Amino acid sequence: MTNVSQVLCLECGYPQDYALHDHLIHSHAMTVRQYLAQHPDATTVSPRLAAKIASQVDPTRPRKAVRGSLSINLAGIQFPVDLRVPLSACLPPPEDYVLPDTGASKVSVQHILTSIRKRRTTWVYGPTGSGKDAIIHFVSALCRIPGLFVEFRPDSDSSAKIACRSFHNGSTVWEEGEVLRAICDGYVIRDADGSVVDRVPYLILLSDLDRASPDQMEIFRPIIDSISGRVPMPNGKIRTVLRGTQFIATANTVGSGERTVDYVTAQPQDISMLNRFECFHRLDYPEWNITAEALRRHFPDLLGKCPELVDRLGEFVKALRKENGRVLKTPFSHRDAVACFNHISDLIEVAGWTAVTGDKKIIFAGMRSWFHRLPPDAVSIALGIANTHMKDVDVPKTLEAFP
Repeated sequence: MTNVSQVLCLECGYPQDYALHDHLIHSHAMTVRQYLAQHPDATTVSPRLAAKIASQVDPTRPRKAVRGSLSINLAGIQFPVDLRVPLSACLPPPEDYVLPDTGASKVSVQHILTSIRKRRTTWVYGPTGSGKDAIIHFVSALCRIPGLFVEFRPDSDSSAKIACRSFHNGSTVWEEGEVLRAICDGYVIRDADGSVVDRVPYLILLSDLDRASPDQMEIFRPIIDSISGRVPMPNGKIRTVLRGTQFIATANTVGSGERTVDYVTAQPQDISMLNRFECFHRLDYPEWNITAEALRRHFPDLLGKCPELVDRLGEFVKALRKENGRVLKTPFSHRDAVACFNHISDLIEVAGWTAVTGDKKIIFAGMRSWFHRLPPDAVSIALGIANTHMKDVDVPKTLEAFP
């Protein structure tokens, strides 16, 4: 069943938010024209979006789309959609993403979206697989905000993203890196004759920033300046960061150096660097119904045949999270859930397994990788949680008994 903000895709039978254009490309590798050739009577936009567009278009003559004329509501926050920016210039949209806009998650998501909307320098932290990067990718792609992904790894050279040395005509020159071009030039909008019409500021996603070394962070100190970002070049010149450029960091920790057995590569960060971030938001795992909806979109065939699998897995995950790491500290994230159903699908496709409604064992075939990752003393604890909370399944008694 769809609502007025959704449109049904006749290829997969699943409703999509607002329009099918990006969904068709990424999920079915087809254009709107190809889709309409197969489904001539189909519609590609939701009733609400169609009505909004119709109300803003003069039917008497064609005209160019006006910047800011299209907007979208995300968790109660209105975002403009800049159709001048192509999807290829944005952060790649997460597949089958569902925005956590219900329950306790809604509060955190509203705070994060508010900071994105007002282009604040923001630090989003939380456990692995909680969707920190995903929500940034989602907003960038949906609202057509040009985006650049920058990942931090211990001992990697971050300066090359700003400028790197090369040889040209027998002499040494400095070439601008992709980060420098993005933050100083923005996404350039050109007219038909090639002249620059506008520059759209980028959203720079600094992923795993709590893993950055002091040297890596120092490169970004003058760039993320609260007054006016600037980039010192190796040749002594100074370039200015385009006004409106937004920096969003994602991390497992808040940068205070709280290393644990879970995040051993987290680094303590300079307080003066952390002070350059205006907003800090924690994002925990969303409610299971959000994850379940994303899984149903991602695995329509498997969960169409065996819809109870997502409920059985949910019983285990909810109980595991309620236990809250007091005894068992290994999380079960959305990433783990996708891996679980991916493996079951692989077994059906490659190994000749069958999945039927009421199968009491196949869920553990998918979960075996997660259980194998546990320390030996944690396996019995996790099996105890499964035995207590999972209904209508045959819980293995040992790791060796897994299907």
